[in-house]
Amino acid sequence: MLVAFLAPLPGALAGASPSPADASRAQAFARQAVALEQKGDATGARDALVRAFALAPTPTLALALANARTRLGELVEARDELSAVVYDAPVPNEPAGVVGARAEAKVLFASLGPRIPRVRVALVTAPGAPVRLSLDGAALPPGAERFPLPVDPGHHTLVAESHGNAPWTVEFDIAEGAERTIAVRFGGLGSTVVSAPVAASVIYVSPGLQPSSPETPPPPPPVVARESPAEVWAPVRVGFQLDTRVSVQAPAGSFANGTSLSSILGARAYWAFDLGWKVNEWLFLGGYLGGSMGGEGGSVSQACQAATQALQDQTDENSSSACLTLGIDVGAIAIASLNPAGAVDPWVGLGLGYEHQTYAYVGVRGEFDGLEVPLLLGGVEFRARNANRESRFGIGPYLGATVQKYSNGSVASFEGSSSVSPGTHTWIHIGVRMTVFP
Repeated sequence: MLVAFLAPLPGALAGASPSPADASRAQAFARQAVALEQKGDATGARDALVRAFALAPTPTLALALANARTRLGELVEARDELSAVVYDAPVPNEPAGVVGARAEAKVLFASLGPRIPRVRVALVTAPGAPVRLSLDGAALPPGAERFPLPVDPGHHTLVAESHGNAPWTVEFDIAEGAERTIAVRFGGLGSTVVSAPVAASVIYVSPGLQPSSPETPPPPPPVVARESPAEVWAPVRVGFQLDTRVSVQAPAGSFANGTSLSSILGARAYWAFDLGWKVNEWLFLGGYLGGSMGGEGGSVSQACQAATQALQDQTDENSSSACLTLGIDVGAIAIASLNPAGAVDPWVGLGLGYEHQTYAYVGVRGEFDGLEVPLLLGGVEFRARNANRESRFGIGPYLGATVQKYSNGSVASFEGSSSVSPGTHTWIHIGVRMTVFP
């Protein structure tokens, strides 16, 4: 109820000192607000209080107007009205009613913060291409997309315009306390409205909505460029990311002294885990740990089979010797997404690592290690989305190449050990990459 605000209006906010005539008119509007509220006309009561507060900006009227706006769901405007009270220095010897209004205003101000929905606009445009944004018909200031914008609960319309592109419009609904990211990309890649966390530190920026006067009709709405469902793209996120790469690798290049790597080591199965942080929508930085297992190649495979046969002849038993190679590698990796917000995301990767490779059979053991400089990767990721259209899993094929030169190599047998001087070689990757939280 507003009856308490029909008393004289002392205690104007800083910088405001209403004249006796204005104070009297403000009281008249306040009485009108009470009458309208008693009739159930919440909108009319709010409008009357807007006029009263414009004439006499006092803590009591600010609180009354904020309460009226809150009942209508105008949470952003209500908090703005209260901010003038919360950050205004009290005047000595203020009446008890003003002191009480200030205390109640602080409580309401604090309670509105978590209730106000927030919207972030994620823009992906060509470098140097400015984008003009408007929300519910009011132009947003340049750079507004850098901050989560507070909006009232309910229905809203966002319009984005960029030179050389058709204007783009999206309509969305948002509930109290909700957070949404509206992703906008020009060039036919579409857009969507998604649930997504925003920064914990919120800068409240009022859109500065100004109602059009009756004499000045609002401008006609722009032509809407609707995107087909197939072009709607997934939300962009940053933070923790985990992926695994599974591939078949084939050897190529020189092993040592003109001997090909394929004559020593055969094709192998390889798996690796990449763990790290997506520092922005485009770039993932992390480390990888991988392992491989495969067969020996060429002359080594033949020697293994001969040794196995000799062992069987000596023991008169059907003995066998596994002709396998084992490897492990570890390193750092960077992966760049070329379409980070898309449901289909091409990507490239660059890594630097260290590998240790072994092979062994009856009486023989070879060990080699060296740097992987560089590890080159590229592929395409297809992303799955949940009910809120948030991307939580991606999978797709990839190709890669690891360029190496083993810096150390040795072969040991019953007859002794010897060192070799390995040459430069390459492992060719063909496989699948699976990503969690892409």
